[in-house]
Amino acid sequence: MLHQWLALALASAVALISTAQANGEVIATCHSPIGRAYFPSLGATPPSMSRWEDDKARGATITITRDQAGFDVTFRDLGGHVRSSRADGALVTRRMGDAEAQTFEVFYEQEGVVELYSPFRDHLGKRRLIMMQNRIGGTAAVPKAAVLLADCG
Repeated sequence: MLHQWLALALASAVALISTAQANGEVIATCHSPIGRAYFPSLGATPPSMSRWEDDKARGATITITRDQAGFDVTFRDLGGHVRSSRADGALVTRRMGDAEAQTFEVFYEQEGVVELYSPFRDHLGKRRLIMMQNRIGGTAAVPKAAVLLADCG
């Protein structure tokens, strides 16, 4: 009887672990980032268009996940279109972190674009995400550097 119970418990644990690996782990889901962006006078941007401006992705959802293939950052816009960083050819790497704060680097080598996503829990227990984009150099259509903040839930 004890052997049957142990075998059943072991089989259940293996099934649970396999399901978690197949479905992946959601590290953070964050919404509607807002912040500031700088558009430098580079590439096709003339000096008269170089400026700071408010930047936001109203209604957007950013999700950081981990599955058997590694980490991914997905972006769902207001219209429901989903873009996967990994599927778009980016290298997604966890650079540092602990239970309260982590940083993930998304590097698009062909485009010369680097994005950092840092989900964290502040001292009041609120979960947030700092998102930094550097689209200067490479083949970025519109050179831009930005810092945005989103609430996570």
